[in-house]
Order: sequence, then structure tokens, then C-alpha cells
Amino acid sequence: MRQRLVPSVANGWNDGYYPASVAPVRALVVDGHQSMDTSLDAGQVFTEQLAADGVTVDGDVTRRTAERTDVPVARHLSPKLSDVVHTMLRTVDRMGVSRR
Repeated sequence: MRQRLVPSVANGWNDGYYPASVAPVRALVVDGHQSMDTSLDAGQVFTEQLAADGVTVDGDVTRRTAERTDVPVARHLSPKLSDVVHTMLRTVDRMGVSRR
């Protein structure tokens, strides 16, 4: 099994920059939260939303690789990543502000 590493700061960057001055760039961010570990943050937000809708969630949010035998809780189909990036590059500046 591959070891899953917790996100780290970029090489050469001062640890003091994060998260007060510079938000980490991650593939998954919820509502612009500036979190050092956006995956765990997204899991926590998901857990809170489930609880708000009356779904009982046991245990803590953790990092884990799904096993082949695990049952999916949801599925989302989206455009190809290259299409998403193309749209992002056309419509958002480097600070994340929409140009529209």
C-alpha cells in the first residue's frame, strides 16, 4: 500500500507564511477556507453537513485510501480536468478573482 503524505509547504518557503499570508494551493478547497490540510477540512465540512441533515456520523475525519471493497457514498461526474483548467485560465486571474 502506498504511503499517503500530509500536505506540506513548498520547498524554500518560510513556514511563517502559512496560512496567515499565503494560502496553500491544493486540489480541493471548500468555500475558500484557508487550511493547511484542505482534504481534512473538506471531510469535516461534509461531516457537519451530514449531521445538519440528521445523518449520524461516527468517528473522526481521517485520511485513508479507499479499499476496492468499500461502498461509495456518492459519485460526481464532471468535465475533463483539462477543460476545467482551460476555463479557469480564461476566466480567473492569478489571485482567484473572476474576470467576468
